[in-house]
Amino acid sequence: MDMKDAMFALVDKNRAFLNQHISFADNKNTPASIAAFLKEIINFNYGGQKFNLIIVYDDHIAGVIGYHRIYPQDARAEIGYWIGESYQGRGIMAKSMPVFLHYGFEAIGLHRVELLTLTHHHRSIALAERSGFTKEGVLRDYYFMHDKFNDAALYSYLKPAFVKRK
Repeated sequence: MDMKDAMFALVDKNRAFLNQHISFADNKNTPASIAAFLKEIINFNYGGQKFNLIIVYDDHIAGVIGYHRIYPQDARAEIGYWIGESYQGRGIMAKSMPVFLHYGFEAIGLHRVELLTLTHHHRSIALAERSGFTKEGVLRDYYFMHDKFNDAALYSYLKPAFVKRK
């Protein structure tokens, strides 16, 4: 199975699970849309405005972690991630997060990484807090999903705190 088919199979199998917390799966509903997403990854995603990596576990695609909004002029980016349901609870994202943060702070030159998650997405909140992110507040009615507005928790990680924590 090639990468496009493997990614599509993962998204398709986890569509209902993923749609509980992110809208990523909504527009990745054909092999062609997955191929376009993979092309973005290969092409460093629109000239450095995005940067995503595929997470591989036991030779299988398990998920994605990425900076989906990079603001070079402000040395900040927004991080996002997802992982297939069958890969939950294995510490995969907990191991991926510090490596990806290190890359953002050191290679991309970020000073601030922001993480937004639904206020009821307890696993994502726990990952953010265990990883060292600081909760800055709640953005009311920030996401429109499932025919209603949903609040988002805003977390940030500043480079000096990351360096100190290492």
